Amino acid sequence: MRRFSLFALILMLLMPLFPMACAEDEPLDERPVQYTAIAYTKISLRKEPRSGAHQSGTAPRFRTVEVLEYGEKWSYIRYKSKEGWGQTRYLWGFVATDPFSGPPPRFEPCAGFVTLSTDTSVKGGKFGGLTALKGSVLAVFGEDLSLPVWRGSATLPAGCGEYRAFADWQTAQPGDIIAGFTTYYNDRTGAPLHKERRHNIELAAEKVTGTVVEPGGAFSFRDALGPLSVDNGYQVAPNISKSGKGPGGGVCQVSTTLYNALLHVPLKITEWAAHQESGVKYIKKGFDSAIGSRTDLRFENTLPYPVLIRVMTQGGALTVTLARAEAATVKAAEPETQTETDTDTEAGTQADSGADHEPEADGMTEKNGGDDVTVTD
Repeated sequence: MRRFSLFALILMLLMPLFPMACAEDEPLDERPVQYTAIAYTKISLRKEPRSGAHQSGTAPRFRTVEVLEYGEKWSYIRYKSKEGWGQTRYLWGFVATDPFSGPPPRFEPCAGFVTLSTDTSVKGGKFGGLTALKGSVLAVFGEDLSLPVWRGSATLPAGCGEYRAFADWQTAQPGDIIAGFTTYYNDRTGAPLHKERRHNIELAAEKVTGTVVEPGGAFSFRDALGPLSVDNGYQVAPNISKSGKGPGGGVCQVSTTLYNALLHVPLKITEWAAHQESGVKYIKKGFDSAIGSRTDLRFENTLPYPVLIRVMTQGGALTVTLARAEAATVKAAEPETQTETDTDTEAGTQADSGADHEPEADGMTEKNGGDDVTVTD
């Protein structure tokens, strides 16, 4: 009798765990995936959008998850066969699965650009500042001439130049600029190898600018740059690796600026990686784009016309613009090809290593399994 009573007591204590075990057999939610994102810490998936609700599973740190419903506080997310409500604050690096659904959460788009009519000081966030020269093109939030600078913002003085809004991509005519973005660097960025870093940025810009991506065509940043080697013209500059430097250090600032320009219009991001949760100094967290031995920035042109990429270094005011291309193309991107992709790090949500120019970053993340993977910036 005592044995039976003990067995009954154990059974009663275990009963609350049975629903969790059975949850594995529950059908998955059939709603379409809105975004992919990265969990920067282990996230508890819950049956209801509230703390303390029954847990249906977890999403591990630095893994790609699917977001079926986005909310400011709680989002309904899926990791492999597990799904439930998770706190949105633990997600970053959102990429829309449907490029026509609009920009991802937390992205602050620019509305246009200003062409400077005089030399103008630009300083904001933790950026020490630079003097943008007359004729420079800077992406701005609007007619008030406010603009993103590193992880802060600044406002240009009135009368410093002519403002023009980006053209609506749906009605743009050949030559119209439909999107753009600007990031900044100076002689203290990457010092004491700042000259080498500047050289790499300028070389990468030269290789990318003038590229035209035809409708249905694809662009690969890494393919455009070629091997990041001394033999290919790149110099040793700060990067994210065990040694803290290597050929091509700095090119990620070009890919990051391009990535943020792409987010303004419905172009499909097919591959993207970030420099770990901490990101880089010159852009808001979650909006950097890492280029390395296993990471690339790739997109497909889903617009009905060719897109022209222009990159201008402008002495440290690095601007990328996207425009509807003229009928005559300059240099065309290669057609899209299929590449093998890790199931946990597909198109546009994989995390990568380290923070900008920190030699102590060891390049080991959940993504690369501890290999010595070099990221250029």
